[in-house]
Amino acid sequence: MAQPKFIFLFVLVTFGSFMAVTSQNVWEPIRNLKDPTVVKIAGIAVLIHNRQAKTSLKLDFIVGGKIQYNHSQDPGTIFNRRYDLIIVAVDGKNIKKHYEVVITDKPLNLESFDEVY
Repeated sequence: MAQPKFIFLFVLVTFGSFMAVTSQNVWEPIRNLKDPTVVKIAGIAVLIHNRQAKTSLKLDFIVGGKIQYNHSQDPGTIFNRRYDLIIVAVDGKNIKKHYEVVITDKPLNLESFDEVY
């Protein structure tokens, strides 16, 4: 009788591990675009871009975005968050443009900053 329980437990653990690994790459919509953390990370992305591209953009507002949680090996802990944001930024001539920004928070890394329209 111990074998069926062992097989059930093995299948349960294996399936749970598979789900934990595959769920890491799922993008979720950001529901509150005015969340201070989201606004801060968007502002940091603009600052990093300004430093790299020698521009003087200023964040105006966030149009939309999604977030991806990447977990560490410890269950229940988040290793980092990856943001994919559509923002509006204003240049020195007061011209507004839309940009798609991809940035991670830990370690802080601006992956891309591209004008979209």
